[in-house]
Amino acid sequence: MKKIKKITNKIYILAYKEDVRQLENWFQQQGFSVSVCRRNYTQQELSFSTTIRALTNHRDAWSAIVASGEAGIVVESDFVPITEFGDAYAPFDPDISPIAVGWLYGGANLYRFDKGGYAIGHCSTAVALLITELAAPKLVKFADEEIKKSRGKYSIWDSYMSHGLRREMDVPTYIPFKQFGEHGGLSSNPEHKKHKIREWHQADILLGPLAFMPAYARGSVLRYRLLRLRANIRGLLRVFLGKYIAPCVFKSSDKKNMMIKFLFYKWFSRRKAFITTP
Repeated sequence: MKKIKKITNKIYILAYKEDVRQLENWFQQQGFSVSVCRRNYTQQELSFSTTIRALTNHRDAWSAIVASGEAGIVVESDFVPITEFGDAYAPFDPDISPIAVGWLYGGANLYRFDKGGYAIGHCSTAVALLITELAAPKLVKFADEEIKKSRGKYSIWDSYMSHGLRREMDVPTYIPFKQFGEHGGLSSNPEHKKHKIREWHQADILLGPLAFMPAYARGSVLRYRLLRLRANIRGLLRVFLGKYIAPCVFKSSDKKNMMIKFLFYKWFSRRKAFITTP
């Protein structure tokens, strides 16, 4: 297993008008090379939905990974990493999967394991992604196609992106064993609210303590703990309701024991990684 900092030291922080100095400074103090990607939107892009404008910003970071020729981590402005972020074990091994995207945060669905025992599945949101240099061009292609298809209108591209990468571009998408950080934003996306999509989402299980208090806590430890408890409960409910591993996926799998172990260790152990091999 490889630690995050052994795969890449490049962090790309996406921002528009947000103050990301705290996040930027923290990553720099951990030894990462940090680039803040602030998109200067054209007049046409300003007419796009906020979700598509966000996608253009992601595309800039993905293109920067292509140009660098090295793997990179792309995080949104309201991401709050765990304190041991750089020393945490990555959700995949690039020696096994040189073309891969690893979700470091997000609601997941487990599908199968690769030959190294790493979990492959679907993950929503693009709050924090570990992207290999060979996978980055695929993401740029996805963005170009999505922007053209949406014509600037509202799109939940981050909810189905991993499906497109796996099915259409042959890019394995890896899910986190436990979350490498938190979606710490203070407010929800008004477009999600308008389209009746759940307004809040936080990490189900964190890999460790956070580097700093997320904005949604509003400076209150009690509020932070209550919202974390809500996220824990929701995550566990997804397991029991068959939404983390769909019954049909479990039934057809030849690695049922591994799936059960993955869930047990995730929820009921202090393990930092899923290290059981196939």
